[in-house]
This record gives sequence, C-alpha cells and structure tokens, in this order.
Amino acid sequence: MRVLISGASGLVGTELQAQLKELGHTPVVLVRREVQNENEVFWDPTTLTLDPKVMDSIDAIVNLAGATTGKLPWTKEYKKELIGSRVDSTKTIVQAMQKCSNKPKVLISGSASGIYGDTGDTLLVETAPKGEGFLADLASQWEREALKSPSGVRVVQVRTTMVLSRTKGALGRLLPILRAGVGGKLGNGKQWWAWISFLMKQELSST
Repeated sequence: MRVLISGASGLVGTELQAQLKELGHTPVVLVRREVQNENEVFWDPTTLTLDPKVMDSIDAIVNLAGATTGKLPWTKEYKKELIGSRVDSTKTIVQAMQKCSNKPKVLISGSASGIYGDTGDTLLVETAPKGEGFLADLASQWEREALKSPSGVRVVQVRTTMVLSRTKGALGRLLPILRAGVGGKLGNGKQWWAWISFLMKQELSST
C-alpha cells in the first residue's frame, strides 16, 4: 500500500515509517519544504494547500500533524497554535479527499486520551463522554474535523497519550536530568498518568 503520513517527522511518525517499510509498504510523507523525492508531497495547512490529485494513488492516510503539547507555557497564542495545527491540518487533508477522483480507503486520524478529561478512578471506554478542559476541547475539535471526510472513507480516531522513548519525547528530555541526579517527583504519586511505550529501531540495534 501507499500510505500518506502527516506529522511523519515526529516520534510516532518516524516509527510508523520504519514499520511500514519493513512490511513492504510505501510511506508517502507530507512536507512543508521543497520536495526532494517521489515519496514526498508538499502541503501547507496554514493555507489549506494540498493537491487533491495526490490522493488518487494513496490507499490510506495517517494524520499525526500537530504542535507538541509538551512545550510550556501554554499561552493564549500557543493554545491557538495547538488548535490550528491539528484542525487546519485535518481540514486540509479532508478537503483534498473531497476533491479527488479516487479516494483513499481509510483515514487514521490522531486524537488524544485527553478528550475524557480528568476522571480520577473512573474506568473509561471508547464511548465515555467528552470531558472538560482545554485538552478535551482540543481533541474534540480535532475529531469533528476528521469526521467530515467524504462518504466511502472509513475514519479511525486514534486517542493516543504520552509516548515514551529513551531517545525522544518526554522521557528523552527527562532522562539526562534524572541521570544527573537533579530530577524530582512528578506529583504525589497518586495521580493517573497514561503513556505508550515502545523501542525505536535505533534503540533495538544498540541493545
């Protein structure tokens, strides 16, 4: 298959590309710079720019684009960026699908477990209602945009959470501090903290 990926340079996107190639598929990467090879496609979500003809040769789309929530502080301006980077990216992809001749079979679109809000000890399932707060509102807007996909395109919402890797992401930033002996407790130890853990290809090769 030919799989179009937004946010391909991120932690999950990088690993996704490696696994797709290993399985014999072709990852096609959306980039905002000048295209350098046949498996790159230019787009600009800030202006909703993406050539619909690109979709004609695509079997599936994985939409992971979005500014990191790990950057602090969340000022009013940065919150706008967090929203725009997800909603506009998804809108750009959906509009291109609506205009193309041969639509992809599936859109796997990013979302977040933050959509449930802070629920304490409540056991959550996929049908649990949307929670309260900025992250819940952000994920909800993101999902609503993906659901505007044209008829015939299956939409899968992937509600991920913090991704931990020894080399990148939150854990990659924390490890040097902890190893230097200057790390501290992250809360009182009773808070819920969901995460996804996987070994990157380069980590496997070094162990």
